[in-house]
Amino acid sequence: AEGVTQFLYQQAKSSVKEAARPVIQESIHQMNKARIQKQPTKAQTELDDF
Repeated sequence: AEGVTQFLYQQAKSSVKEAARPVIQESIHQMNKARIQKQPTKAQTELDDF
């Protein structure tokens, strides 16, 4: 019974990881995209220094 429980646990864990992978990848992509958009351009920085 212990072996079956461990096997099923590992199967469930693997399935959850596979299902979450695309969601996590998209989240990382969106965070990077937002980070790039927040960076001030050189012209904006120079204008702020004015």
